[in-house]
Amino acid sequence: QQQQQQQPNNNDQQRHDGRTTDILDLVLDSYQKDHPNIHIHTNTSMPAPHVRQIRDEFKTFMLAGHETSAAMMTWAFYELMANQTLYHRLVKEGEQVFGSAKTQDWSQKGKDDLPDTDALAKLTYSEASLKESLRKYS
Repeated sequence: QQQQQQQPNNNDQQRHDGRTTDILDLVLDSYQKDHPNIHIHTNTSMPAPHVRQIRDEFKTFMLAGHETSAAMMTWAFYELMANQTLYHRLVKEGEQVFGSAKTQDWSQKGKDDLPDTDALAKLTYSEASLKESLRKYS
């Protein structure tokens, strides 16, 4: 069993050329199982209606997540701007976790300087504010 885990999946190696599997690969794999006579990982064209269906499903999947996040952020900022007590509490929490905005220039930091999971877990009030906006306005 341990030997199996160490061996890469040959199908993945050929198909992905060394990259990791992404969501589109999973969708195409599922499609391939449902349509074994169409070889999607070759130069053979898929039927146009099938391509449109996969495209439309992907657009829905991607856009729905972005719209929800954008709406949540918009309403959260609306609530924070309308209530200075909430705003200052959120700023205080951010400064406790990340330091003062006056001393941190995050635009000049690299990806290794970004907050880790433990730091983000301390943003309990921020998380609650976002969740409340999502609950209240969606």
